[in-house]
Amino acid sequence: VTDTSMISLSNRFDEVLRVHPLLVEQITNQGLIVKIRPSSNKTTVFLLAVLLLFFFSMVRIIFPRYFMNLFQVFTGISMSKRHIKDQLENDNRASVWFYSIFFISVGFIVYQLITGISSTHFSDKWYMNYLISTLFVFILLGFRISMIRLTGWIFKRSDYVHIYLFNTKLVNEFLGLLLFPLCILILVTSGNIQYTLLMIASAMCLLFFAYGYVRNIPVLRNLFRISFVHFLLYICAFEIIPVLILIKMIR
Repeated sequence: VTDTSMISLSNRFDEVLRVHPLLVEQITNQGLIVKIRPSSNKTTVFLLAVLLLFFFSMVRIIFPRYFMNLFQVFTGISMSKRHIKDQLENDNRASVWFYSIFFISVGFIVYQLITGISSTHFSDKWYMNYLISTLFVFILLGFRISMIRLTGWIFKRSDYVHIYLFNTKLVNEFLGLLLFPLCILILVTSGNIQYTLLMIASAMCLLFFAYGYVRNIPVLRNLFRISFVHFLLYICAFEIIPVLILIKMIR
């Protein structure tokens, strides 16, 4: 209302109410750009992340000696510390818990790759997809270990196979310790940050897979004595094919 000198107070009040933007019947376009900010309730995801952190810290507190021995043996290529190696071999209860961390982590990475990149879903429920992915990793690793033991029994190289599997176990358990916190970050993030963390986790899996062979070079040299053809068949059947099956499943 521009000219208010000749208008009574009640008329001015009615005019102001008539043009008030919150009271008018028709909202005029003021040229504002509304930016939609989608959001989702992640309370369940946050509580799950807290529960996983509690599980990780519980394993760390219950088995502190195994945790420290694992770091000491893993960071040293040589197995000069025989007593530490014996402690790791004899503590089967701690090994089961640390291997469970490995399966939880790798299964989650495979689940993210399958559902996120390839957009493949085995079930409508996310936890069923995760369980199927983890079970697939468990079956592949169990088949690989079984075939390696069978190969060592056939060619009478069980002692070298035992060392080979022990080194592989150390690599897998240490990889699980590094992947588990990273998986929690992947769980609570989204968008480009989640994709970047997922790629970092995938690269870590490939690097530790290659490191397992580097650590087992002395064992592999002894295995070469049987036959190069037999060793080549072993590499293709029990090492390369499971990885290719996993990659095919993700694609």
